[in-house]
Amino acid sequence: MINKESTAGDRLREELTRVFGSLTDAALAIKVQRGSYFRPYMKNTSSIGMKLQKKLVGVGLDVDYIMSGVRAGDFKESSDEDDLMIRKFEDLRYRSDQLNKDIVEFGVLLIKSKKKK
Repeated sequence: MINKESTAGDRLREELTRVFGSLTDAALAIKVQRGSYFRPYMKNTSSIGMKLQKKLVGVGLDVDYIMSGVRAGDFKESSDEDDLMIRKFEDLRYRSDQLNKDIVEFGVLLIKSKKKK
């Protein structure tokens, strides 16, 4: 069943709490310094990229649920093509987000350089 009311950040918090009990324990599990590492993802100010997804899978979290709102067991049998399309879509979305950030940074640099003249 798809949970349309929650965001990826909400589901990330839910999964971290379900598996580890606290953000501090979750941070230790994926080898980051603090539980606050997850804050931008839970507030949806940063999207969950492929690197973090791999870390989350490595510690036993249901990344499909976090990203889509559908538990792994709720999927009907999907073909290899479906899996490939989903992974490709997630990769494209991540790269698009990174490109948008680069464009904003470039705009800031452009504005700064015009102010100097």
